[in-house]
This record gives sequence, structure tokens and C-alpha cells, in this order.
Amino acid sequence: MPMMKLLALVPFLFACGGGTVDGSCDSQSLNGACIEYMGPSDVVTTYKNNCAPGTWTDGPCTATNRVGGCRSTDNGLKLTYTTWFYPPNTTSSVMQSCGAATFTP
Repeated sequence: MPMMKLLALVPFLFACGGGTVDGSCDSQSLNGACIEYMGPSDVVTTYKNNCAPGTWTDGPCTATNRVGGCRSTDNGLKLTYTTWFYPPNTTSSVMQSCGAATFTP
């Protein structure tokens, strides 16, 4: 793909939530979930500092064994977060639990 076309896509990708994950809080051992955060560093740092008793990673949650997730955006904070679920959760239970959030397979 020519560079100009690629550069034209960058704002579109970020507007659609296609940006990179800034960090994640893994609490699978407690509740079968891991939350990914994408947003301004000062906002993400707040979530990083409040991750305990989970484990913080500067990157995405693991895709291994994941059954689905719920994605939400806080426009005020300019933050997108996705809560990924793992067994014993099921895809069906995750779809039902998303509420106003968007189910993400």
C-alpha cells in the first residue's frame, strides 16, 4: 500500500478504536476477566495505579482462551476500554452481560 494511502487511514483507525492498547489489567484468576485501556496516558495511568489485585501489563490482554468481550468508550475521558472474558465464562454469557457496551468476539 502506498504510504499516502496508509497515512490517510491512520485517523480513521483511531476513530474506530483501531489504535493500540496502552495497557491492561489482568484479573483472570479472580473473576475470569482482563480489561484493556486505550486513551491519554494520564487517564490510563490512573487505571494502572488501581489495577491491584490484578496484574498490569503495558499492552493487550492475552487472546488465549478468550470467549469474548464488551467494549465501551468514555468520550469525556477519551478512553476506550474492553473487558475480555475467559472461562468459566461463555460467549453466550458475555453477550448477555455487555448491556450498553458493544460485544466484541
